Amino acid sequence: TDGSCISPCDVRMSTAAAAVSYGSDAHAASRAYDVPHEQTSYLAELYAAYVVIRTDHDPVWISLDNESVVEGLNLVLSAHRCGRQHPKFDVGRWIWDEIKSELSYREKGVMVT
Repeated sequence: TDGSCISPCDVRMSTAAAAVSYGSDAHAASRAYDVPHEQTSYLAELYAAYVVIRTDHDPVWISLDNESVVEGLNLVLSAHRCGRQHPKFDVGRWIWDEIKSELSYREKGVMVT
């Protein structure tokens, strides 16, 4: 997965997009998505992970290059596996809430690095 934002310092001009690629031949199974709401690189990365969690119901390994998103997702996944309360996030709260909701009825595993 990947996310990017053009002009992230100027909220009036910023535009973000997320991408998801499957397998080693990524060109055969790649998709791009507009990021709704706030337009930041962080949210674009998070939205890409959300798309995979929402659409792929097989076990998945999500590889991200945003350390903050990786850490947040691993906190959420750990809480989900152990039956603990999920952490709360201020930035991108709606995406985090959607991820938590998807995980609540997902039968197969998710791994994030």
